[in-house]
Amino acid sequence: MMQLLGEWNEWRTPFSLRDKVKEKIEELIAMDIIEPVEGPTPWVSPVVVVPKQNDEIRLCVDMRRANEAIIRERYPIPTVDEVLQSLNQSTMFSKLDLKWGYHQLELHPDSRSITTFTTHCGLYQYKRLMFGISSAPEVYQHVIQQSLQGCEGVANISDDIIVHGKNTEEHDRRLQRVLERLKEKNLTLNAEKCKFHMTQMVFMGLVLSNNGIGPAEDKVKAIVDAREPQSASEVRSFLGPANYNARFISDFATAAEPLRKLTKKGVRFEFGEEQKNAFNELKKRLSSADNLGYFDKDAKTLIIADASPVGLGAILIQEQQGRKRVISYASKSLSAVERRYSQTEKEALAVVWACERFLVYLYGIELTLYTDH
Repeated sequence: MMQLLGEWNEWRTPFSLRDKVKEKIEELIAMDIIEPVEGPTPWVSPVVVVPKQNDEIRLCVDMRRANEAIIRERYPIPTVDEVLQSLNQSTMFSKLDLKWGYHQLELHPDSRSITTFTTHCGLYQYKRLMFGISSAPEVYQHVIQQSLQGCEGVANISDDIIVHGKNTEEHDRRLQRVLERLKEKNLTLNAEKCKFHMTQMVFMGLVLSNNGIGPAEDKVKAIVDAREPQSASEVRSFLGPANYNARFISDFATAAEPLRKLTKKGVRFEFGEEQKNAFNELKKRLSSADNLGYFDKDAKTLIIADASPVGLGAILIQEQQGRKRVISYASKSLSAVERRYSQTEKEALAVVWACERFLVYLYGIELTLYTDH
C-alpha cells in the first residue's frame, strides 16, 4: 500500500481511506486544531494520507508551494553540542514532553488561510501551528525558549525539555520553577512521556548521565546489526547514523573512506575486502566506545590534530578531576586537491581545521595543541 500511495494523484484521497480521513478531520475539528474554510481562499495545498501501523492514518499537508510565501524569522535552534555543554557536573535529570507539540501554539487568524488544505470532505485550515510550515521549528523554539527565560538548569530543542541539577535539591528547585512557568504560559505536558528524577536519560540519540555522554543503545544496536550493504544507497543508509555517532570514533573519516568511495557518482559498486574491513571496524569502534566528558570552560584543554593521506582528525581533551577526558572526536575527508598536499601541509591543515572545528569550545581560553609535525 505504501508504494501505491506515492503513485496516486496527490489531490485525490483513495476510496479505501476516505472514511478514516473523515474521522480524522472530525477529530481535529473537535480538538480545535482545524476549522472548515468557507468562501474563496488564496492558498490551497494538497494533503497526503499516510497509513500508520496501528491501522490509523496521519494527514500531512504538502506545504511546499505555500512555504514560498512565508517569511521565516530564522530564530536559532541550539545544537546538540550547546545543550551538552550546559549539563556539565549535573547528576540528576528530568525530561519533559509538551502535549501535541506544535498544536499548542495558536495561529493568528490572519495567518490561517495559508495552511488551507483540500480533502474529499472539503477545505480546511489550521488554527494552530502545524508540521510542514517551513518556519514552524524556529517559531516553536522561540516561543518555548522565551517562555522558559530566566529559569536556571533548563534546555530544550523543540519540544524536548531537559531540567538538570548538580544534586537532587538543586534539580527539584529548578524543576518546580519550570513547571510553574509552563503553567503560567498555558503550556500542557504529556504526563505519559515525561520522566522525572533520572540519573541517566536518552536525549537526541545520546545517553546522558553523571558519567558523561554515550551513544544510545538502540542506535548502536541498529548499526552493529546492519547487514553488509548491497548497493550505494545502502552504504549511505549505514553511514548516516554512523556519522551521527562520529563524535565517539577516532579518525572516523579515514576509517569510513573505503565505504564513502562507493557513494560517489560514477563509481562502480564493489563491496570488496577493503570495504568489509572498514564496515566491521566502524561497528567495532562504536560498540566499544567510551563515554565522552562534558566540556568545562575552566578545565585545562588540549587539542590533538593529525592527518592521514585521505583525512584529518582531531581530539578535544580536558583534564577533569585529575584525569584526561575525551570531550569529542572529529574528522573530515580531504578533497581531491587537499590529497595532493605534502604531508607537512596536511598536518598544518589539520591544525587549522581542528581549531575551527572546535572553535565554539576554544574561543577565549588557553589551550595546548599537539601535532606530530
